[in-house]
Amino acid sequence: MYDNATKDTWRGWAWNQIAKRSVPGATVMVLAGDGGYDIKKARRHGLRIIGVDRVQGRVNEFRRQGEVAIKDSLHRQVMLMKPDALIADMMGGMTSSSWGDVLAVSPICKAVVWNGLRGRDKGVNDIIGEASSGCIPIYRGRRIEWTQVGKHRGKIAFCSLIVAAWNAAGGDMNSYVPQDFISRMSRELRPEFMTYRSKDSGQYFDSVAWNWLGCDDGNKDSYIAAFANSRRVKRSKRKAAAAKAVMTRKIRSN
Repeated sequence: MYDNATKDTWRGWAWNQIAKRSVPGATVMVLAGDGGYDIKKARRHGLRIIGVDRVQGRVNEFRRQGEVAIKDSLHRQVMLMKPDALIADMMGGMTSSSWGDVLAVSPICKAVVWNGLRGRDKGVNDIIGEASSGCIPIYRGRRIEWTQVGKHRGKIAFCSLIVAAWNAAGGDMNSYVPQDFISRMSRELRPEFMTYRSKDSGQYFDSVAWNWLGCDDGNKDSYIAAFANSRRVKRSKRKAAAAKAVMTRKIRSN
């Protein structure tokens, strides 16, 4: 699933998106996945990488290749480690965890790539239904193009991001988001989209990349402050502290 030409083409697109939206040496958090294939992409672009996964074998593979990796939940480590960028290759349909958790932590990062399966959605059917009939603007330099949302999960995810931003700005949740707000968000976040078809399963995967230009340390701290002080989060904090210590040693040794 991870080691094939189609997936590698997508991986190249994702890292190109992160690289052009980030500064050299930026830290990128990814789902480790099988094989640690993102490591070469990160090094090629001069970016630091942190792998996060719930599967210990994937974490071990990252570490064997000399990189920092954490066995934990992705969204908790984004909140605690505060990476510059995030590649969330979720592989499943849009759900409260595969999209909702990424949406919640995305303001922490300056650049985000999200990838999800077209179908097998759960708990977000209202979002999909409302967004699919609409259009969103894409800016190409000074030129603007309007694109139909349709079934594309990346475009639907971006619509959800705009709605969340509108709500956070104090907008009326019971009315449509104004067109000028949609245009301004698209102009600032500069979304780009991609679709590929899995050669193994024949299923379609949709992606979206965007900037989060409003990101600052104050926003990061407010999200972390909202964290529940549970045992699970305390364990995540210890893992994040250990990972930061390893990252510091690597930086000093270079």
